[in-house]
Amino acid sequence: MKNKFFIAILALCFGLFSCEKDKLEHNDSITSTEEQTHKVSDGMVVLGEKINDPYAIYNMKAAYSNLKSAGEDAPVDEIQPNKKYLRFLPKDEIEWDLLKTDTSLVLYDFPLDYEIEVYGTYYHDPELPDTAITWQYCVVPIDKEIPNIHHELLYEVFIPNFDTLELDTTLKSTSNSVNFYEQLVYESYKLTGNIQQSDDNLKSTKGWNPFKPKRWHPSGRITVHDDFLGSIPLEGANVHARWATHMEDCNTNSNGEFSMGGFIYEVNYSIKWDRYEFGIREEDWGQAWYNGPKQKGAWNLHISSDKSLRYATIHRAAHHYYYGNTGGIKRPPQNSWYNRKLIIGYYHRKANDDINGDANPYWPSWYTWPDLRVFGERSSGWRNTQDIYATTIHEIAHASHWDLSGKTTFIGTDTKVAESWARGVQWHLTRMIYAGYSPEYSGNYTGIVEDMVDGVGGYDQVSGYTMSELEGALKEKKTWNSWRDNIINSYNNGTEGNLQALFNFW
Repeated sequence: MKNKFFIAILALCFGLFSCEKDKLEHNDSITSTEEQTHKVSDGMVVLGEKINDPYAIYNMKAAYSNLKSAGEDAPVDEIQPNKKYLRFLPKDEIEWDLLKTDTSLVLYDFPLDYEIEVYGTYYHDPELPDTAITWQYCVVPIDKEIPNIHHELLYEVFIPNFDTLELDTTLKSTSNSVNFYEQLVYESYKLTGNIQQSDDNLKSTKGWNPFKPKRWHPSGRITVHDDFLGSIPLEGANVHARWATHMEDCNTNSNGEFSMGGFIYEVNYSIKWDRYEFGIREEDWGQAWYNGPKQKGAWNLHISSDKSLRYATIHRAAHHYYYGNTGGIKRPPQNSWYNRKLIIGYYHRKANDDINGDANPYWPSWYTWPDLRVFGERSSGWRNTQDIYATTIHEIAHASHWDLSGKTTFIGTDTKVAESWARGVQWHLTRMIYAGYSPEYSGNYTGIVEDMVDGVGGYDQVSGYTMSELEGALKEKKTWNSWRDNIINSYNNGTEGNLQALFNFW
């Protein structure tokens, strides 16, 4: 992984914006046990045996030939590939982000045609240098135009889309066509040795026919532990169900529920801690995952401990800032062809200088390190979920600030201005979730935003400003006094005569 000494030098050269010395009122270690039998390692995914993929075109063609030889009436004259299994090797962050801005690409950083022996929270190809971006695997439509990034075609595949087949009136017989493709999948699974033991047990089920296996839809509910709120639904989590090169994904709703396209046999469930606007990494490089069980049936998961709980908490905060109620302040930097998604690195340890997190606007666009870092531990112990949530909001507020002014303009902003605004957003958004929340104010981390909004704080002679007004006045203002003057000049407020005293107080 990244050279930590080099990080320290860069931090001294550039000055990371951080949230130091936050008060920890609740620092008990989170020791809740997982409420399921499947356990997830906090280390790297370990691959098992290679899968003889039943969806590979050569296996599907062999299965088709068997069915035709047995006299089955096929709705098509031959099986043609409809997708291709690729892997990309981005040379830098720009190429990697180019892949991720294409929402039709569902990327995995581990190969799909292998069993998983150890279910870890990240993966990096051991044959590549630690500092290199790892291979990115995906399955795309056969006619999709491929980005000009180094890639390899692993093999072509055929995956029947049963939902489409059931609506296709151009086929000889819709029901017969669906039956044929179900039999085709069964035959290919049988030829490749992938019939599951659990499916043998289904033969005793009334009406079950081994040549007409039942399709089912992966579904379930994801909840997460919170130290203050108890068990709560996890909204907006990107859940995946896959087997070999057949995969589906969707996001959980506000109740933590999900449901996706149909499968016939068991699937590997997982959560990819990644959305279009933001992504969470295992420290500096690895995409963060929750790799769940392989099963046929609903996946009802409760995340309650270790790295996965911290990933979930960071996700909750980022999802709130990007997609939830912000009380009038702008969204953080948006993912686009000219602006990469926001990358948040989680470090399941404490920082050397005992900080909670930091943000760095100075990385060039091609740089592969995270924009923000969040640490899970302090010298006083593991940090609770409220603290992790608040730190994530604080660091994203820095990113939103430099996006507001433009990175070039933002560089050189007084630390007190940057940290006071981030602390104010931390107070503003975190208390929407945790009633009565208030951060610690000291040094450059002032409570001036809270004071200006509701008059509660160290100096209570100013109130009635909105978060949107304070943010608007912040644009392109680098100094304490220029921010103050722009607030006075931009808005009418009955207490503005006390603003100078308020800024002097803090």
